[in-house]
Amino acid sequence: MKWRGALFGVLVALPMLSSAAPPSQTAPVAQSADQRAVGKLEQRWIADITRGDRDDLASLLADDYRDIDWKGDVRDKAALLAGLHPSADATQRITHLQVRVWGDTAVSTGINEVHSRSKGWTVEVPFTDVFARIDGRWLAVSSQETLRKPPAASSPRRQP
Repeated sequence: MKWRGALFGVLVALPMLSSAAPPSQTAPVAQSADQRAVGKLEQRWIADITRGDRDDLASLLADDYRDIDWKGDVRDKAALLAGLHPSADATQRITHLQVRVWGDTAVSTGINEVHSRSKGWTVEVPFTDVFARIDGRWLAVSSQETLRKPPAASSPRRQP
């Protein structure tokens, strides 16, 4: 009997919902374009790390960029770029990427899967990147990474 009451409530509310003004047709399209743009920057960022391309990575970061790395150390743009050392052994890939946009601010969250071929381990590094539209371009202004620790009884997850 209770489900009938709930169903009746939904059916009564449907006409009111359908008569509401439709959402703006331009906002979702613009937001989707911004979400895609920031997502592409995330992919470029990983590619720059893999190649060791400091110049391109520098172009993605605001001059006052700050990062809190997986160890808890705070780095500015210069320190992040100086610490870039590509490795032919390691591969990186972003999973679970989600980009949310509010006007000229975007927050990107995801997981960077880092794999060492020679050592046979893979670690997950969840991250949050904050972007701002500055002079018409999306630039990273802040980041934070967290090393996802493997279960206590094992070492980092091994690739099959």
